This record gives sequence, structure tokens and C-alpha cells, in this order.
Amino acid sequence: MIPSLFTGRGRVAILAVILGLLLSRPIKNISINTSEVSRSMACSTELFQNQSHTLRQQLNVPLKQITDALDKHAKDIKEIGKQIDKAIKPINDALAAIKHGVQKVSGALDTASQECDRMMNSVYDDCTGELSNAYDKCSETLSSAKRYVPHLDITAVCKILDKNQVCVILKPSVVCSPVKTLDNAAEKLANFAVNLVKDIDKWFQFNIIKKSQNDQVNNATKTAKEFIAEIEKALTDKKITFTYIVESMSQLLALSLLLLLTQSFFYLKNYLAKDEFDNIYITSQFKGYDSETREKGQQGVLPLQKKEKKLYTDSTSFMMSPKERSQSVIGISQLILHVLLSALIVFLNYVLFYILFLVNRYGQVNVDVTGKSKINLKVRGGQMAALINTFINNINIENTYEASYNTTVCLPSPTPPDATDIPVLCSAYAAAFLLVLLQAYGARCNRKICAFYYPEQEIERIAFLQKKILYNRTERHTFIKQHVTSIKNQKIAEQRMSVKQMLSAICPCFKVEKTDLKFCMYCGANQGSSRTLQECKNTNCTSTYCSECFNDCGHTCPICRK
Repeated sequence: MIPSLFTGRGRVAILAVILGLLLSRPIKNISINTSEVSRSMACSTELFQNQSHTLRQQLNVPLKQITDALDKHAKDIKEIGKQIDKAIKPINDALAAIKHGVQKVSGALDTASQECDRMMNSVYDDCTGELSNAYDKCSETLSSAKRYVPHLDITAVCKILDKNQVCVILKPSVVCSPVKTLDNAAEKLANFAVNLVKDIDKWFQFNIIKKSQNDQVNNATKTAKEFIAEIEKALTDKKITFTYIVESMSQLLALSLLLLLTQSFFYLKNYLAKDEFDNIYITSQFKGYDSETREKGQQGVLPLQKKEKKLYTDSTSFMMSPKERSQSVIGISQLILHVLLSALIVFLNYVLFYILFLVNRYGQVNVDVTGKSKINLKVRGGQMAALINTFINNINIENTYEASYNTTVCLPSPTPPDATDIPVLCSAYAAAFLLVLLQAYGARCNRKICAFYYPEQEIERIAFLQKKILYNRTERHTFIKQHVTSIKNQKIAEQRMSVKQMLSAICPCFKVEKTDLKFCMYCGANQGSSRTLQECKNTNCTSTYCSECFNDCGHTCPICRK
């Protein structure tokens, strides 16, 4: 089972352990610090609401004091109003009595005026009647005497008896008008005095109407308690999920160990049942068997050809084969991705802690809001000022308000990352990296252990591997000629259709001198400083091969071979 740790299943097991470490250490700490952020937000909301309510109550104190002072002085003003009513009432009563007396005098004057009119009308009628008779008799007498003095109008003498001129002084409107005038004047004077007293009384009349309104509107989508309760509920759900994941990872680790044991069992089963299973190793025992085969005059397979070295592994060499290196590269790539993910999680853990640490360190802000309000009203002047001052003199309001916003209690208290997180994770990844590097050697150990306990099966597997290599070589000989010809045609076409050739066809200035680039007709490798190409010995053949491929072909050109 121990060699199985160095396989892909072992890598999965160690990565499961690392994931469990991430969940139980950095990710758990991130969850705790996130909960602390939520608590800080809820605390800040509650603190703001409480301090706002306290400040609002303090600001309402002066208004209440003014209202109380007005209520107190309203009683005094009402008492003053009663005293004014008492003072004006005798005057009002006296003027009412005067008005009543004047009304009596006015009635007497009115009666006298009516009697005067009656008497003067009778006198005026007698005057006009008598004068009219006298005027008629005078005119009649003088008209009869006019014939004696025709040129003289003697009737003009009768005009002294004209009633309109003589009796005018006896008209009631002339004689009785002073009495009527005196009657009207007395009545108007009495009405004016009474109305004046009523106006004065109205001016001193008052009523105090007090209306007080203090609207307080507190709108909040959620209270602090509801906010905290929702956060705790959400975090509780997340913690349950987190705990479930951690438990699942623990079970996955146990499952990985079980898979390692199962893999060891199936490896042994396939090793005994299938000769081709994991039969890619050229061991010292295989080399000895191949030497014995050559000594018997039979064909051997060693040394391996160039392409065969990519398929099989020389277990006697400490160096990894190409196949083992490719598997190690894949494992290292997966491990690097996992390391980057873990580094990101650890980085976020430290960044979140550092941000909360800065908030806790520099966010200790105490805001003290203090103020003082003072109202002192005084009115100076005459009696009216004294009256007004009686109302507002004692309104002397002095109020001090203060509010303190202490954010210290709401600052987040972050949990620092465990100092052992990085060393533990580094150790785990170092172990995983070591497992990846030793994966090839672990696979070799698996086969060696099986070969040690089952030597007869190992001999059969060696014979099978040798026959398999020989068979593949025989089958490949018929394929090599076609393959080499195809490679040659492909390289020639690539040279003809190169970018340089296309540019030179479009514009002559890009034309370059024609050079013959030599390459291996078998593997397609170009000639370079680290690779030497050999030409075919046939003068009619222009094929070239690298030394390894030429040796694999038995020092014979596949194209020229019959």
C-alpha cells in the first residue's frame, strides 16, 4: 500500500488532506472574521439609532421648558385680563347710565320739538291765511281806484302783505330746528362714548390658545435586532454547511486511503492475470534474459530504438523516462494550480484580517456633540411694555445638550490567522511535490515488490515484453518505408510553402537565396549543432537520417531497402 502513495491516488489523498487543512484553518478564520464584520455593522446601526434618539430627546427639552413657561404665564395674563375687566366695568356702567339719561333728555327734546312743530304750524297757517285775505282785499280796492290814475301801478303797495316773505320766520323748520339739533347731538355723543368704551374693552379682551406639536418620524427598513438576528441565522446556516463540508472531506480522506488499499489489491490482481498490465519496464532481469537469448543465437531487442525509448522505461537507470517525465509534468501542473488556489485563500485570509486590524486600530473615533441653547426675553418701554414684559419676563431658557458617538464598542475584533498555517501548508505541499517527483519510482517499486513475491510470473512477463517489442519491430518495418517517404514529401512541401517563399513570390525584394535544409527522414528532426545527420550511401538517394534513427534502421536506408 505504501508504494501506492506515490501514484495518482496518493496525490489525490494528500490534496484531500490539504483541502481539509484549508477548510479547518484559513477558510474557517475567514468565516469568523466575516461574522465579525457583520456584528460590527449591526452594532453600528444600533449605536446610531440609540444616539439619535438620545439627541432628539435632549433637543426637545428647551421646547418643553418654553411650553411650561407659557402655560405658567398664561394664568397670570388671564388674571390681568380679569383685573382690566373689573376696572373697565364701572366706566362702562357709568356711560351706560349716561346714555340712558341722555336717551331720556333726547326723548324730552323730541317731545318738545314735536310740540313746537305743532304750535308753529298753527301759527304759520293763521299768518298765511290772514295775509292772503288782506292781500286780496288790498288788490281789489286798489284795482278799482286805478282808473283814476291809469299811468300808475298802485297795486304794488299790496306786496308788503306777501305771505311768503312775512310768515317765513314762523316756519317750524326755522323756529324748532335748534331743539332738533340739540336732540341729535346728545344722542350721537352718548353713542360715541358707549362705542368707545366697547372698543377699549375689546382691545383688552384676549384668549390664549395653546397648540403644541412635536412630530417624530423614525423610518427604518429593519431594526438592529432584526438585522443581527438575520445575520446570525445566515451564518448559522453557513456554519452548518461548512461543518458538513469538513466532515465530508474527512470522509473523503478515509475514502482515499480505502482507494489506495483497493488500488494495491487490483494492481496485484492485474499483475498476476494480465502480462501486458504495467509491463513497460526494462529491468536488470530483462537485460539478463535478453543477453541469454542472444547467446542462444536468437534475436534480442536491446538496445531499444529511439521511438521505443519513449514507450518503455529503463528501471535500472535513475533518470526518468520520457513517459515518466510527462506524467510528472502533469502532476506538477495540477499541484501548482492547487498551490495557487491555496495561496489565494491564505492571502485573502491575511488581507481580511489586515483590513479589519486597520479598522480596529484607526477606527477608534469618539465624536462628542455638545451645545448650549439660551433664550432670555426682555421688553423695555412704558405701561404696554410692562404688560408684555409680565408675560415674557420669566422666559429664561438655558439648556445644554450633548451626544457621544463612541465607535470603540462596535469596532471589529478580527481573529489573526494561525501562524502555523503557512508552515503546515508548505509542509503538506512539499510532501505532495515529493510524491509527484517520486511517482515514477513508486510505480517501479510496485512492480518490484510484485516481482519479488511472484518471480515465476515476472519471468513470463519478461518473455512477453520481449516478444511484444520484436513483433512491433517486425510490423513497423513494412510501415517505415511509407512513413519515411511521407515525411520527405511533407518536408519538401513545407519548404515550398514557407512564408519566405510566399513573400518572395509576391515581392521580389523578399527573395532569398535557396538553401537546402536537411532533416531526418525518419523522425523529422532538423540538422543542428546538437544533431548530426547521415546521408544514405546510395548515390541516387538523397535521404538523410540522424544517427539514432539510422542505427534503429540497421544502418540501411528504408527507402533503398528491398
